[in-house]
Amino acid sequence: MASDPSFPLKQPLKSWNDDKRMNSLFSPFRQKESNPVDYETKLKFWVDLIDSWCLENGRGTFTVKYLLTVFRRKNAFPACLQTVVEELTRSGDVMTKDRFLSLDATESWARWAVRSIVKTPAVWSFNKLKEALIEIDPGEIEYVSIKFLKAAGTDVVVKCEKEGRTMMDFDEFYRVANAYNEEQASLILRWLTNERKASTIVHSGKLLAKIGPGAISEAEIAVMKINDTLSRLNQAVEILEKEKNLAVEDAKCYLRKNMRQSAKNCLRRKNEIEKQITKKHETIG
Repeated sequence: MASDPSFPLKQPLKSWNDDKRMNSLFSPFRQKESNPVDYETKLKFWVDLIDSWCLENGRGTFTVKYLLTVFRRKNAFPACLQTVVEELTRSGDVMTKDRFLSLDATESWARWAVRSIVKTPAVWSFNKLKEALIEIDPGEIEYVSIKFLKAAGTDVVVKCEKEGRTMMDFDEFYRVANAYNEEQASLILRWLTNERKASTIVHSGKLLAKIGPGAISEAEIAVMKINDTLSRLNQAVEILEKEKNLAVEDAKCYLRKNMRQSAKNCLRRKNEIEKQITKKHETIG
């Protein structure tokens, strides 16, 4: 049987085509005490699916309402996702985006998990009560997947170690992180800084990031500027080399047509470009 085209992941899931199985998985959770094994099996199915979707799409944020559209099947929506997200929040695998953004550099995710989940389990009940009192729609609350941030952040660290680089501006970090958008890249960078695996500083109006331990020094900023300048010069030389080669080809073309003056003009342009290339090489050297 062909995989249902509505399945949101690249890797097909056989059970997605099993109506009986999926009807059970889409239904609301029953009381855990009535059948703990089925409860945990169903929970694991959805947790794994959400984790896979986050990683595959480079997205670490979601709302329950958005997940309903992601996992829609044959015009049916999973009626159990609110419970799944609540369980993930209780376990510390996700937290609200507002809470994540409120963490400062002295409070890593691990410390938050211990303080909020282990030491003070009443926090969960308090937050649920607060949502009810101020009429917050649970389906609209935006959550952050800590599993995704950890995986994406680790990937950034590995890439930077492999390339032998530590300093970069935010645009370059966005590219290295291969994130879905700038917001996702910002969350990954924030996770890295909270875990002491990166540091940031605003310099000359630009956000700079260092992947690795320790604060950013003036010397590191200076080295990054030099490397950026060299990179831009090398890119400029590459462009000029292409323009020079094009001028030579144009000159040959004009000579074949016996258009000597046009050919001379192309050669003059080629000589001027060579002078520019020489100057840039002298700057690089």
